[in-house]
Amino acid sequence: MNILIPPIKPVLSIFIICCLCSCGALVKAKVNRYATVEKGAIPKDFGKDSTTLLCVVHKNSYNKYLKKNIKKFYQGPYALVDISELKSSKYQDTLQYRYVHDFTYKSYRYWSSNETIYGPGGGYGTGHKKCFFVYDRVEGKEYPLQVASSFWSKLQKVYLKNLEAQRVKNQGSVTIH
Repeated sequence: MNILIPPIKPVLSIFIICCLCSCGALVKAKVNRYATVEKGAIPKDFGKDSTTLLCVVHKNSYNKYLKKNIKKFYQGPYALVDISELKSSKYQDTLQYRYVHDFTYKSYRYWSSNETIYGPGGGYGTGHKKCFFVYDRVEGKEYPLQVASSFWSKLQKVYLKNLEAQRVKNQGSVTIH
């Protein structure tokens, strides 16, 4: 009697792909619940006036993803600015440039049993994740996204998509994608 056993490599590959995709999907679903006006991540009046969203750029690969995400998910006026430019005379009109989109780092500690890195018995390590926010320059108030993940680009996509939805809602217009 011959019994056919499926090859392990394709099954394992499919399993790994499903796990990676589902992690991203879980992140998207979670951030969608938190990137709202009700959860304090988006200003209620965002988009009521025709203000330009200032998106802070940084000196690393972050900029590549920021440019791609903002272009795809945010249809309102925006400008990519260096942190030093925020203080320049060009962006001092807070009615025209009311909101700033940026991130800070959230640090955390973790335990690892990796003896190669931490020595016998393992040890504690530290890490950091990007935490996005919108800052209202008129009110002087920060609207943080209360979710952090190493899938930060997915966080930013959903955050920008929800900012766009609030902008459109407050302007009473419909955009076609």
